[in-house]
Amino acid sequence: MVLNNLAASTLLKPLCFTTGTPTSPAMSATPIFSKYCDLPRDLKLQIVQDAAEGLMEIRQSSRIMRRQFSLGQYACIDLVWQHVIERQTFERLYINSSTIDRFGDLCSKRHGILRQVCLDLHPAERYLGPRLSQSEPDLEARATVTQSIEKLFGVMKDWDPAERRQPGLIKLRISIYRRQGMEGPPIYCEFANLPQVRVIGGVRVEYGPYLHLSSTVALYRKLPNFHHISLDLPTKPMVPSSIQDATDLISSLRDLPRHPKKLRVSGHGFENGDWLGIETQLPIIQFLTSPDLRWSGTITKLDLPCINNVPRFFHDAQNTLWPHLKTLKLTGGMFDSAPIGSRRENGSSVLRGLIKALPNMPKIITVTIIMKPSVERSHFSFDVYLRTSSVPKRLSIWSRLPFVPRVNTGFAMISEVTVPGQLVTELQDTVQRYQGQELVVF
Repeated sequence: MVLNNLAASTLLKPLCFTTGTPTSPAMSATPIFSKYCDLPRDLKLQIVQDAAEGLMEIRQSSRIMRRQFSLGQYACIDLVWQHVIERQTFERLYINSSTIDRFGDLCSKRHGILRQVCLDLHPAERYLGPRLSQSEPDLEARATVTQSIEKLFGVMKDWDPAERRQPGLIKLRISIYRRQGMEGPPIYCEFANLPQVRVIGGVRVEYGPYLHLSSTVALYRKLPNFHHISLDLPTKPMVPSSIQDATDLISSLRDLPRHPKKLRVSGHGFENGDWLGIETQLPIIQFLTSPDLRWSGTITKLDLPCINNVPRFFHDAQNTLWPHLKTLKLTGGMFDSAPIGSRRENGSSVLRGLIKALPNMPKIITVTIIMKPSVERSHFSFDVYLRTSSVPKRLSIWSRLPFVPRVNTGFAMISEVTVPGQLVTELQDTVQRYQGQELVVF
């Protein structure tokens, strides 16, 4: 059952109260659905979930609604409403250095329903003049980051994964903001005193350059149950220096307590208007496929933004078995001076590489490849979906597609580039042979 905003707001007039007294005038009207209390719990839950989604849309429609509209009043209707509203409220929480203690008090008994915790840090930095870019980061900023994360891990250290009521573990997002003009060296934190936290499954450090990458790796060492790694590799105008720094960082991942299931590795930037991408020269594939590590055997989702040479990636990947890989996303640059001919050849090279790699990816469901030009022209892309359930919401309305996919039929979209029909046929034959599915290409 899907309710629009009007239906949701109508339904939210009191249905039938089982406990207490209405807490607001809006909730004291005559019930419009007096049989609500007689419904089975599962049906009640479905109705309330759909209504709550409508409420969230109303609340998020404007800043005024976010300030004035509270979901708390509806949690008093009955236990089903309380359950759903509690899940909606605690699905994602934003905290900062000053609210960590309050977060601990509020969530100590509710951590089982948390999905994501977003820690926003605004370290106070003293302006040190032009020398800041060559000097050590402000010690006060380092202390702020270290103490805040230590306090948060101290709050969460005793939370038990067995008490989770949501699927999966908690995602931690750390955002470090610096004032404009304070782009100094990254903040280095050892995190030696952090306790282990078992309920965090992954960490994403937003604005990654503001925290030293070795500090991010140190965080993962304190997460015995992590399954998702996200890293923004250091990139400098001097490519050899960037390669050495990134190689050292990748090598340090060998000491982690377990292999991840999801991996995102990015390393890019801009210098004087030029795209800096270094993955082509990084040992990412060699690292994932090395005999003493074999992360390729556990990875289910691999996301590599800004990888310069996508065909080379497939060339290296085809010699390794990826038994559990379901989602692959590659975003690369095109550094061609002849836009038309090179563009067509780039598209053909990418498709050939994909065809050769697919036999070693028996469980692959979604492949997304985006090639961005180095000048202002439209990018071209390949999107392959082998299950209708994997189709993103933007394409979930089948009227936007030239056909209606069947359950056992995948489809591929090739945008802004022409490829030889022979390669398209070869792609279809490969999917049929190794994935056992038909593939519609357009």
